[in-house]
Amino acid sequence: MKWFFNAKIGAKIMTGYVFVGIIAIVTCYIGLQSINKISRMNQELYEVNTLSQIYIDDAIDKFNETSIFLAVSLIDGDKKTGDINLADISKNDEKINEILINLENINNNEDIKREIAQIKTATANLKLLNDNLVDLILAGRMNEARSTFFSNTPYATRIIEMLRHTHDLVETQAKQKAEANLAEGKQAAIAMFFMLVIGLTLSLGLGILITRRITRPLKTAVMIADQISMRDLKVEVPINYGRDEAGLMIQAFLKMAENLRGEIKQIFGGVDVLVSSASEISASTIQFTASATETAAAVSETTTTIEELRQTAKLSTQKANYISEVTHKAVQASQEGQKKVEQTLEEMYRIRQQMESIAESVVRQSEQSQAIGEIISSVDDIAEQSNLLAVNASIEAAKAGEEGKGFAVVAQEIKSLAKQSKRATAQVRTILNDIQKATSSAVMATEQGSKMVELGVTQSTGAGESIKEMARSIYEALQAVTQIAASAQQQFAGTEQTAMAMENIRLASNQNVEGSRKIETAARNLDDLGKNLRQLAERYSV
Repeated sequence: MKWFFNAKIGAKIMTGYVFVGIIAIVTCYIGLQSINKISRMNQELYEVNTLSQIYIDDAIDKFNETSIFLAVSLIDGDKKTGDINLADISKNDEKINEILINLENINNNEDIKREIAQIKTATANLKLLNDNLVDLILAGRMNEARSTFFSNTPYATRIIEMLRHTHDLVETQAKQKAEANLAEGKQAAIAMFFMLVIGLTLSLGLGILITRRITRPLKTAVMIADQISMRDLKVEVPINYGRDEAGLMIQAFLKMAENLRGEIKQIFGGVDVLVSSASEISASTIQFTASATETAAAVSETTTTIEELRQTAKLSTQKANYISEVTHKAVQASQEGQKKVEQTLEEMYRIRQQMESIAESVVRQSEQSQAIGEIISSVDDIAEQSNLLAVNASIEAAKAGEEGKGFAVVAQEIKSLAKQSKRATAQVRTILNDIQKATSSAVMATEQGSKMVELGVTQSTGAGESIKEMARSIYEALQAVTQIAASAQQQFAGTEQTAMAMENIRLASNQNVEGSRKIETAARNLDDLGKNLRQLAERYSV
């Protein structure tokens, strides 16, 4: 039982359940076996008794039918009817033989088997007698047949009585088997009852044993817990309660009490150290608080100075950014001016090209004017010649007299046209002279314009170069200003970081001052805690 003593609580409870389950299984098995046995016996009783009675009743009926068939054959004397009855008699004989065989097969009782054997022998003898009777009937010897029939009747009656006697034996055997089945059922019920009582008794005993093995250690554990809750650590349990959960819990409580005793003793030793250390910490904290206060004041002054420096750096950064913006605008303006100069140069080049085209046109016009002048001179000469011809024609017309009057009119018209042509050529010459003068002025003007255009191109090219040089200078100034702005920004960022760092240092210094004051308060509280801890530890009995 050592294994049961040291087993876990769950194993003990499971053992009880398994034991009860085994008893229940055994009891159920025995009961089922008994029930099955009784059922088989009742089934056998039913088959033997009921079927035997049925077979016996059928056999008696068949014997009676055979007697009736024989009597009818004797009474009718008709061969055809006799043949029919004789066929039925043969069938009944076969049926009776089959019934007796079945009856013998289903009965195991020796008395009944002997009775059936006698019935089979008597039946065979009766069949021989009936066969003889049938032969007499078929031969037409009716008187002998009737005599034989009446002499055979006692044999048939005796066989029927033997069947009834067998019926009584079967009933007697059935009653005996029924009584045996009843007795068997009672024995099975008694056996199941005793098994149930034994199982319940063993289960109750095992339950009491398991309960004691579980509750006794638990009560001891509760007692130890109550003792520890009363601050009494002098706990001793000399009895071994095994290795189950309750025993392990008792051992854990004992170990806890032992550890608490050791810790309480250590607390007594540490309380003195705690009190003395708290006093030393309090003194050191007072000195640290004074130093931290001075440091905080110095840090505050430094923070103020750094803040002023940060504002100056911020202003420098703003100025540098402003200059950078102005320089950017100047660069943009120079770039725009450079673009304008380039556009002006392009326009001047186009003007020079146009002036050259105009000069060429004016020269061509002057040449055309000279050609026109030559043409006018030719027209003037033609007009003079026409005038002379008109005069000559007038003279010749005057000489001709009356016949020359028409020719004189024509000559007069030619003369008039010549005068008009001369006047027209004079006007054209005047206009042409004006045109030539204007053309000469235009040529001079175009030459002067070309010179001015060349001068404008030269000046524009110089202005473009100057603007490019100014743009490069402004761009270099922009780079310098950008570097100055970046440096100012870095300086401002550095001062900003320095200011933040000094602010953090100031806050840390203030926190150190506040923390040192809290540490001083904590040291005093620690001293009070040590005293209270000693008083608390003294309450325990170790």
